[in-house]
Amino acid sequence: MATERFCQKCGSRSGDGDTYCKRCGTMFAVPDANIPEFAAPPGTTRNIVLRVVGFAAAVGIGLSAYSRYGQELLAEMPMLAKGPAPTAVPPPVTPTSAPAPPALTGDPRRLIIDAAGGGDFRIIGPAIRVARPLDTIVVRPGIYRETVMIDRDVQVIGEGGRESVVIEGSYGSHVITITKGSPTLRGLTIRLVGSGDTSVDYSALMVSASTHVAYNEARRTMPVIEDCDLMSQSGSAVSVLGEDSNPTFRNCSIHDSQFQGILVDEHGAGLIDTCQISRNRVTGVVIRPGAQLVMRNCVFTGNELGGVMVWAKGYGTFTNCRIIGLYPWEIQPGSTVTRTGNVPNA
Repeated sequence: MATERFCQKCGSRSGDGDTYCKRCGTMFAVPDANIPEFAAPPGTTRNIVLRVVGFAAAVGIGLSAYSRYGQELLAEMPMLAKGPAPTAVPPPVTPTSAPAPPALTGDPRRLIIDAAGGGDFRIIGPAIRVARPLDTIVVRPGIYRETVMIDRDVQVIGEGGRESVVIEGSYGSHVITITKGSPTLRGLTIRLVGSGDTSVDYSALMVSASTHVAYNEARRTMPVIEDCDLMSQSGSAVSVLGEDSNPTFRNCSIHDSQFQGILVDEHGAGLIDTCQISRNRVTGVVIRPGAQLVMRNCVFTGNELGGVMVWAKGYGTFTNCRIIGLYPWEIQPGSTVTRTGNVPNA
């Protein structure tokens, strides 16, 4: 049976004995005698060839277009042609310590108070008002009749000691009132002279910390009072009021006052160390409900109505104190008191 041969290039039909295509001249492969040759259905090879050729042409056109477009795109965008620009690497972060506190506006100053006019001020009050934190106010010997308000961290130092420098007030106001900060008073006599209504307590020194009504500002008050002499003819020598009041007294004489030597009230607190509390007309020390006081190495003598009174819900710690006179202790039920090494101790 005669078979037909189709040209693999142009698809033309050739006879069985033809060795080349009579249309395009393509040489036919000589079939192996051992491998049977199968006839393809008419038109099958031609269709396959046409499809292959068409596909190849489409791929060529696409590659050509892509090449032209790609060149234009790369020409317009050098960044793509060269690849992405290297990303800058941030420098390593060097660990730092905590930020330093803000610097003071200036070095601490030394302000001189001289009643005779030989210093920066004649009285203490104006110097306090212009003082910066950590300034030292030196008060030269003399008697300074004024009332003083302290609300900043300054030092007020008496030149020549407490026998030489006297700050004196009169009935109607506390002599020194400390309302804020941690000031230091040293080497001063602070006294209030004159009397009036005995129901009003005007102190030589008032430490009062409370919330400012207008600004809702808590005022922490922690002054240090050293080597001072304090007395009041119109109330307590020392009054400590307010839960943020916490003064420290060292080597002070607290005496001859109309009321008690030291009053702690309204949740106030304090430390009294190595002080003399004497000849006060009521009691040496009074601790009212919610207040607390620590006393050590103190001597009580000649206080008319007793040495120490602690009200219910008051707190007191007394160590190595000596109480001379009647009624050394009046401790009300409901108070919390610790006593160690006192004479007497109970």
